[in-house]
Amino acid sequence: NLMRAMFFSKKVEPPLELPVVETWGMPGLDGHEASFFVMMICILATLRWSSTFASYTGERTLNMQALNRAIATKEILWAYLNAGLLEPLLTIAGSEEITEKQLIVNCLQLFGLMSWIYLIFDAFDTSDVQQAYVYRKLQKQRKADAADLPWLTITNIKQKRRSGVMNDLSGSATRDAALWFMLSGIFAACAGIVSHREAAHSYAVVGLWAVLHHQSRRATSWGAGYLQTLFSPSAALMPLEYCILLTDVESIEDLDALAEWRGFVADETGVSLLIEA
Repeated sequence: NLMRAMFFSKKVEPPLELPVVETWGMPGLDGHEASFFVMMICILATLRWSSTFASYTGERTLNMQALNRAIATKEILWAYLNAGLLEPLLTIAGSEEITEKQLIVNCLQLFGLMSWIYLIFDAFDTSDVQQAYVYRKLQKQRKADAADLPWLTITNIKQKRRSGVMNDLSGSATRDAALWFMLSGIFAACAGIVSHREAAHSYAVVGLWAVLHHQSRRATSWGAGYLQTLFSPSAALMPLEYCILLTDVESIEDLDALAEWRGFVADETGVSLLIEA
């Protein structure tokens, strides 16, 4: 018995000093919270992936009053983004010591704020659409005059739709990362990794986005469902850049100008706007 106990008994392993999640670099995250995080990522990825299969062609309604409200709501979000951009940067580069958890969350919020600024500016800036409109008219003029201009190359409209425009309208993962950065900050607060106060920017931006999303959907919706566009901001906002110019009364002087712009949008995106003013 003594020999058996010496050579065949199982050795008791010492307890681990740190939880497994600590060794993975996720302090404060238990198994249930990690499972919830993975489930949240899967749901968001599914919604993002499903939005790419929605039909973004056909007749779509544009409500001008709702579009004006969406533009006004955008100004509130835009002002907050610019005001809050420096705080995470100052926290990271400040003289006060911060933990690794606080560093990660502040980096997420900083990247999120910068991504939101890019997304909002891109969606509500019409310079690229106006440029496409002008060059489309030049293309028609060149064909009518049969002019040979080797120094001018204009991308074919149908080719452009296949290559880039439709991809932007169905949602862009790089643009949608703006929301995902903020949702990660909220999850970190809910999981107890950081305090809710330290994720205040994430809560504020997501709340303002929920309001802007609703107003944008009331203005126009080009295919994807409500939840799909809620978690894919680019699919909700990018169609607006083709509609915002209609709020400029100097650009739309008469019915001919309105019909010409509507025809341009149809050629460029495949969407026929039904305008409610």
